[in-house]
Amino acid sequence: MSPVTQSPFQFQLPPELTCLIFSFINPSLVHKYQRLCKHIYACLSGQHFAFMNLSRFIGTITPFTQSSFPALRRKTNITEMDRAWWSWNEHYQYFYATLRLQSTKHLELPYNNLVGSIPVSIGALTNLTSLNLQNNCLRGVIPASIGCLVNLYDLNLSGNNLQGGIPLEIGCLVNLTSLNLSANELGGYIPLSIGYLSRLRTLVLNRNQLTGPIPWTIGYCRDILFLSLGENKLTGEIPETLGCLTKLNVLGLDRNRLNGRIPLGVFGRLVNLQYCGLEGNELKGDVPWHEFSSLKSLAIIYLGGNRLRNCDMPLGKVGVKLNTVHGSLTNRWCN
Repeated sequence: MSPVTQSPFQFQLPPELTCLIFSFINPSLVHKYQRLCKHIYACLSGQHFAFMNLSRFIGTITPFTQSSFPALRRKTNITEMDRAWWSWNEHYQYFYATLRLQSTKHLELPYNNLVGSIPVSIGALTNLTSLNLQNNCLRGVIPASIGCLVNLYDLNLSGNNLQGGIPLEIGCLVNLTSLNLSANELGGYIPLSIGYLSRLRTLVLNRNQLTGPIPWTIGYCRDILFLSLGENKLTGEIPETLGCLTKLNVLGLDRNRLNGRIPLGVFGRLVNLQYCGLEGNELKGDVPWHEFSSLKSLAIIYLGGNRLRNCDMPLGKVGVKLNTVHGSLTNRWCN
């Protein structure tokens, strides 16, 4: 809503005095007074006022430490200002980050109905080792400044309404062991810089709108155990570099638009694979059963909804949900 143009207060107080008076109002309520008139709006929207206002209140709230947050799926014990941070203007977001959150190592706020966007000033929190904003109502893009959080080992932004692409700067988070961006509205390509995350053990990007090929650089993530890229719009062939992920336990590439043949010499190298989901793509050609049958840990493989041939070959103890030669999904299991 635009500020009203006329007010009895509009020309009666100098800006310095206006800022001083309103600086005693709780920062989470200040935005309500910005609408009184243009004069007050201008005073309360500036960088100077944001610093003055927040400085009066930051010291009165409990430090933001890991102990402030109960277990996942519970409402956390956060203040109204902690909630307002996500929807404030950039000046408030910056000073709140630097004055209140600068030394924070664990920012874990899942299931809190947070509304707004991820502030650019998130990049100022360089001491963070874990950032969990799972299942909130955050929108907008993932800011490039997230690449400044080089000490992060766990990043979970799943279950929001985030749009735009995965920033290239994600590759700067070289200490990450877990990255979960699932169940958003992210689009564009998976950046090649994902290959710099050599310590990753979990990568979950499913249920987005990601396009383009699976980056060949995924082969550099050799410690990865859980890889889920399903329910996107990925195209192209399965990269041969996938065979470098020899520690992989779970692979989900289902419900994309992957095409071409299942590459030879790839799946036979995934000696720790337990689950393989390839259903709902446009794969064609023969199934390399000689490779799948050599995987002693493989418990289940989904191939339905493709255009694969020779799908009726049994795998001994391995249960396989199969498609026919023409790709129609059946409910039959082979043992």
